[in-house]
Amino acid sequence: MIELDNACLLCEEEVPINVVYDGNNLGLGFRMDILVEDTIILELKSVSQLEKVHFKQLQTYLRLANKPFGYLINFNTDKFTIGNSIHRIKNLEFLG
Repeated sequence: MIELDNACLLCEEEVPINVVYDGNNLGLGFRMDILVEDTIILELKSVSQLEKVHFKQLQTYLRLANKPFGYLINFNTDKFTIGNSIHRIKNLEFLG
């Protein structure tokens, strides 16, 4: 958050995501780790290896929050690179 703030980016932490089913708002369902400029979701992990469920989690957040893309970032790595510990995920259902 400090680095994003230093870059003069508008960021929010622990942003709630309400779940709507069949026109009914079910209330708080999830919380995204960081929302940047009301557009990009950052989902932060510190795990030995990213699993399919981590990618699905971010895809769900993107769809429910109607955001265009996000980054899944794993900080538990020796090699901090795109494709290894940083993954960009697109929301194929984004309605912009």
